[in-house]
Amino acid sequence: SAKLFEFTIKDKINLSTDGASEKYFLLVLLYTPESNKEAELFLPGHHLGIFPKNLSSVKDKVVKRLYDVPFRGIPLILEEKIAVHKSWRQWNSHYSGLTLDEFLSNVTDLNRMPACIETFLETSHLKNGGEENGRTTSKPDNGLDCATFIGKLPTIKRRLYSIASCQNNEHTVNILIAMHEFEKNGKTVVGLTSDFVRHVQPGEKIRGYFSKSNEQMWLPQDPSLPLLLVSAGSGFGPFMSFIEYRERAARTGTKTGPIFIFQGCRYKEHDFLDRLLKVASTVLNIKTFRAFSRIN
Repeated sequence: SAKLFEFTIKDKINLSTDGASEKYFLLVLLYTPESNKEAELFLPGHHLGIFPKNLSSVKDKVVKRLYDVPFRGIPLILEEKIAVHKSWRQWNSHYSGLTLDEFLSNVTDLNRMPACIETFLETSHLKNGGEENGRTTSKPDNGLDCATFIGKLPTIKRRLYSIASCQNNEHTVNILIAMHEFEKNGKTVVGLTSDFVRHVQPGEKIRGYFSKSNEQMWLPQDPSLPLLLVSAGSGFGPFMSFIEYRERAARTGTKTGPIFIFQGCRYKEHDFLDRLLKVASTVLNIKTFRAFSRIN
């Protein structure tokens, strides 16, 4: 299995113009290599797997509707017969020993709750608002105990993003993320990662790992060869690592071939190429071609 790293959000750059219906963010993540053996963790075209976290506001809303919540700081004792729900979860021994806060933040995907759980959260009301040492003791009208609730929740799945930068001495890695929203039962639903990115601030932590890509996504070894890059939206992410690699070569006097970029998006206000290519364009021969599927 891949080695897990703890990344710190160093910067969150909004690439979208004011009023744009789609939002794009460039996340700059800081990591700490443990030894010189990790000098080459990733190459242009490789991926970063991240595990987004649930927002505290969403987690707290859930906790308030459970009547037998364990005391804060006390580890959960999870048994396989309780924790496993075949259609949702695969048992993992690392789940044991987590507190309820840690479990609801980092393990359960509160953005993909089954319909029965969503109905429970929307219709349950606490009786008398009973509390004891910071936990709810009153049973909701249609009460659901903590163990049953946890057993029905899906597990957070890792999100795989193409790396949008080259390895550097500052130990940072960039990923390009598009915000996703969709309609469900008349409500606007935001994806778990999108919701996390929308609210995350520099200094916060997130878990992740590096992953190699298919050979077809590797940059040609000969820097003098021309590049033809075709993408849409955040699909431009891996090409940023290609361009940065060529930029480094050009700054050392290496001859580099021209780069032709064909980028598609819905509206002109979603176009972020000029901002991302501003520095590289000073030393590389880059030609861009845009295609907008919807014109106001």
